[in-house]
Amino acid sequence: MISNFIETGKELLLNPVDTLKKLRDEKLDQAFIFFILMIAVFTVLSTIVTGLMGVPGSLVFFLCGYALGAFIGSIIGLLITSVILHIFVYILGGRKGIEQTVKAVIYSFVPVALLGWIPLVGIIGLIWSFILEILAVRELQNLSTARAAIAIILPLVILIVLAVIVLMFFIIVAGAVYMPTM
Repeated sequence: MISNFIETGKELLLNPVDTLKKLRDEKLDQAFIFFILMIAVFTVLSTIVTGLMGVPGSLVFFLCGYALGAFIGSIIGLLITSVILHIFVYILGGRKGIEQTVKAVIYSFVPVALLGWIPLVGIIGLIWSFILEILAVRELQNLSTARAAIAIILPLVILIVLAVIVLMFFIIVAGAVYMPTM
């Protein structure tokens, strides 16, 4: 299991398209076990780095909370991201089922898990994860690269637009509330 885990992670980083084609038929429970192992690696490494950077207050309490939050947050993030992404994948023609979309999100987490805990280098992992997610959606849902990219980028654009609207709303409300007091 561990050697397969290491090999799959390495292959997703170095040879993603062929690896994703091999993983098409993998069962979701096996992919989820892979994800749990990736989360564990990421959580341990990022907790160590966070501890080495020094945090105020009780270090042990903080690190335990950080590790638990990272682990649980990753699982919740997987579920939310997968559902939202699958809606857009489905709209753009992906008909291979939500399981394939969940697997695409799982496999695209590999660069973040392996590089995301390293300060500054984590940005490379984030970019590679984004590219890998496009490839994973393309391969696992049989979409074109353009459709896969749109399915991934469109929810991000919508989220950014909504965040800007909410921010503008709060600025306007805050301005209206505090303006008369000047």
